[in-house]
Amino acid sequence: MPAIDFEARRAWLVEHLTALQTRGVETTCAVDAASGALAGFMTLDRATGHIDQLAVATGHWGKGAAAALLDDAKRRATTLTLEVNQGNPRAMRFYEKNAFRRAGPGVNPTSGLKTWRYEWSN
Repeated sequence: MPAIDFEARRAWLVEHLTALQTRGVETTCAVDAASGALAGFMTLDRATGHIDQLAVATGHWGKGAAAALLDDAKRRATTLTLEVNQGNPRAMRFYEKNAFRRAGPGVNPTSGLKTWRYEWSN
């Protein structure tokens, strides 16, 4: 989402990821094999199958990092859920291409942005 200033949200993200980890949510990282740099990450609550965060650095878009993270989640859970900002058609296409179905509308409680709930089951 180019409209979101992620640098301005850094403190919130660190706090949010720490809170998720405290609740037992797992974080998986995708690393660029050539450089060793972080390509992206995903959080997965195995108890509920909820993916709270899946983010890939723009330089790694379309190179398989997001698909690898999602495939990892599919191996670890029989059902998955996540929320996608309605203003993010690239993400919506990605999840639909990866067998997620749109389950209904929602609203992000932090940003107030409209979302779509997506679900996947094995």
